[in-house]
Amino acid sequence: MGKNNSMKLLNFLLQLISSFFVSKKANQEENPTLQVDWGNPYAHISEYFTVRDALYLPSWQVYHTPSEKEKANILKLAKKLDLLCAKFGKME
Repeated sequence: MGKNNSMKLLNFLLQLISSFFVSKKANQEENPTLQVDWGNPYAHISEYFTVRDALYLPSWQVYHTPSEKEKANILKLAKKLDLLCAKFGKME
């Protein structure tokens, strides 16, 4: 393989790798549900609420496994509830 071909291959690989990271970051910005570790009960879904607050079902002592649509709705609701918590404080 000639030097020119090696440089072309190297440039191609660098573009491929950088496009992966750029698209992954863009995907996370487009879909905020990817930024939350839904498997960690102590991960914050908003300023005041955690995954446990949103998903734990105390009567059954289990966590609900939400769909992507449910995750998006949970995040929207948590943002709205954050506004109330900021104004009145979080109820324990």
